[in-house]
Amino acid sequence: MVQRLVVSVLAIRGQLPNREILLQRRSKENDDTPYTGYLELPQGKVEAGESILAAAQREMAEETGLRITRIIYGAEEQMAAGEHSDLHISWPLVCVADRIQNHFAVAVVAFVAGDPDASAEADSHAWYADEEVRQFMDRRVVFPLNRPMLAEYLRSDLPLI
Repeated sequence: MVQRLVVSVLAIRGQLPNREILLQRRSKENDDTPYTGYLELPQGKVEAGESILAAAQREMAEETGLRITRIIYGAEEQMAAGEHSDLHISWPLVCVADRIQNHFAVAVVAFVAGDPDASAEADSHAWYADEEVRQFMDRRVVFPLNRPMLAEYLRSDLPLI
């Protein structure tokens, strides 16, 4: 089984102590996991030849209708590597490997613009304060792939410049 790269977007608004994180309810039809109904970050697989940033922008638009206005963590830049490689460097917040689903996920943090809309994959979009997200994680109603990402984000007081 080929390992698939996934990008998860921590869409945020505001500054500490009033920052908020966008979560959505997983409602994807034909979900091959036991996690339908869990809260999750907007996310999806990176397509062949697609950059992490392009995948993040596409997934945000598809799942929420929102547009990324600025990447805080996870920015990507091309690296000169010669004629036989197309290398890109990214500084994600954290990376998570799911050995059961065989996904390797990178978490980017971004500001977004617009109002979220339900999609075929997610609904019940809402902005949550840090403490509310912690409570969801304690209750284990957050998609497992996203738990380490959210824990790292909540542990930090990332400068939002």
